[in-house]
Amino acid sequence: MKARDVLELDEFDEIITGYALPVSGPGCGNSPFWVIVRNGQTGIIRVLCLQPEQQSPELLHWYGVLTAIHGRIVEILNK
Repeated sequence: MKARDVLELDEFDEIITGYALPVSGPGCGNSPFWVIVRNGQTGIIRVLCLQPEQQSPELLHWYGVLTAIHGRIVEILNK
């Protein structure tokens, strides 16, 4: 299934970008993929989440690399 279908985007929604940001707490962890969407009519931007079971095999395959890239970008921006 396509991300657009899982996220239930409408015809005016545009996926701007996405990033991998795993989360963890005492005794639990998760690997969500965050998707930034802009509505072309209203200009409203929102953040949506794909849980691991909603992610494509390709996205799951690259998740570790995408996490590392996101982490490095955040480091650079915080310098």
